[in-house]
Amino acid sequence: MILARLYLSIYNTDLIYGEIKGAYNAMVKIKKISEKKNSKIYNGLKKFAEINIQALEGKITISQAKKELENLSVEFPEVFFLDRLGTGSVQRSLNGYIHRLEYSINRYDIKYPYFNMQRCDDL
Repeated sequence: MILARLYLSIYNTDLIYGEIKGAYNAMVKIKKISEKKNSKIYNGLKKFAEINIQALEGKITISQAKKELENLSVEFPEVFFLDRLGTGSVQRSLNGYIHRLEYSINRYDIKYPYFNMQRCDDL
């Protein structure tokens, strides 16, 4: 579980700073870790990683990712407490993940592995 928390922190930080490759790799690693374990939390983490990977690759839209993450927060609320154990609420944590994902995709024109490191409209 410690590795999953570490990769969630890396994911959050890398998304904000435009290090999309690092964020994507963190989700891939969470997915790999989760596939080796068989428990409710790891099943939720696997789905969380899959949703984020699909969104970063442009396979699903931000609004689709948002709906899937909202459904995931109802089915697996413990996933949204891993990076902020004992603080806040599931809804606040969910909003944070959605905000970071939307911010990064819009700002850096992401469709991994192709993305423009320049911010939108900065040229």
